[in-house]
Amino acid sequence: MNKVTLASGEIFDEASFFGFEYGYFVAAGFSYFLAKYRGASNQASSGSGRPGGSDGASNEGGVSGVIRVTPGSSLAGERLTLTVVLDANGHLPLPPTQIRPSGVLIGNSRLTAIARPTRTSTRGTMRIPIDTEKGKKDVTVVFPEPSGRGEIRFVGKDLFEVE
Repeated sequence: MNKVTLASGEIFDEASFFGFEYGYFVAAGFSYFLAKYRGASNQASSGSGRPGGSDGASNEGGVSGVIRVTPGSSLAGERLTLTVVLDANGHLPLPPTQIRPSGVLIGNSRLTAIARPTRTSTRGTMRIPIDTEKGKKDVTVVFPEPSGRGEIRFVGKDLFEVE
């Protein structure tokens, strides 16, 4: 647990105040809660959850939360505009609409000119590299974590196909 210096100058010791080593906290703004979350997600369930370290900044596998991408396929070498739809009812709440993703990836390719027209949709353009292997690709939408110490990834497995 942390020792926090309050605006009054007092030192607030979370461990001695609460009487245990870690806790769950809820905040009024995004990311809403789990600043001290510990543990791993239950991958046997829907795959949603928030794997992470003790500060919650790590999210290596991402949270399921991308439910559709339109168009769903294209040929290598083509340039296209994609719309990615996020799950509004997912395990982890979506950031407010004014928070723009820091990145959107189709496989290893990044979208450019990213916009977020609605709370659940993100749009961007990309040219699929000509040497991209055919097959299904994961779609990942990356948001900055409010603390600035990490990122939150929403992932849709095999949602886009290079034909």
